[in-house]
Amino acid sequence: MHPRASHTLRGYQDPRPLSPHTAHKHPESLDRKRKSLHAQSVCERLRATLKKGNAIIAGGAGTGISAKFIERGGADLVIIYNWGRFRMMGHGSTAGMMAYGDANAIAMEIGEFEVLPVVEECPVIFGVHATDPRRRMWYWLGNVKEMGFSSVNNFPTHMIVDGHFRGVLEETGMNVKKEFEMVALARAEGHLLPLPRRPEQHARGRRARDQ
Repeated sequence: MHPRASHTLRGYQDPRPLSPHTAHKHPESLDRKRKSLHAQSVCERLRATLKKGNAIIAGGAGTGISAKFIERGGADLVIIYNWGRFRMMGHGSTAGMMAYGDANAIAMEIGEFEVLPVVEECPVIFGVHATDPRRRMWYWLGNVKEMGFSSVNNFPTHMIVDGHFRGVLEETGMNVKKEFEMVALARAEGHLLPLPRRPEQHARGRRARDQ
C-alpha cells in the first residue's frame, strides 16, 4: 500500500482510496524532498533571485496541472488559496471570501491531493484563514507544515473588508488581530513568512513576523 493511503497527519485522515495506477507517482523520496524545503533554504533561494536583479514570481494554483506548469514556467513560488477552487469553476476570486465552504480545508485538499504530489522543487505557500474560530491555529499550522508546505500567508483576509461589516467582525472576535497572531505563531514554528496583503498594514505584520 502506498504511504499516502494509510497516512494520518495529526488526525487528518486521507479519505480517498489510491489507485494502483497512480501510486508510483507519489514516491517517498518526493515527500522527503518537499519536507527539506525549510524556511531558511527557501529564503536563500529568493535572496539569490533578487541578487540577480530578477523579480520574485509567485503563481496561484487551483489545480495540479496549473501548479505543474507554474513550476515549469520558472516561478519562484506556488501559492494555494481557497479561491483557486472557485476560479477553476469559473467564478471570481471574491467567492473565496464568502461562506461557500471551509477555506482552510479547501486549500488543504488542493495542496494535498493535487499540487504537492506534482510540484518537485518550487516552494508551495498555503493560504491560512486565520480568523476561523473553529481552528486551533497552533495545531493547524503544524498540519500545514508536516504536509510539506514551505510557508503560509494570511488569506482569506479581513484586511480587504471595511465599513459596518468590518466593525461587526472586529467586535465579535473574528478580527485582523487573529491574522497577526497567526503570523507570529507561524514565525515561531519556523515558517517562511511573506508580509500581510495590504501595504498600510505591513508595519503591524512585520512586528508580528519579527516577534
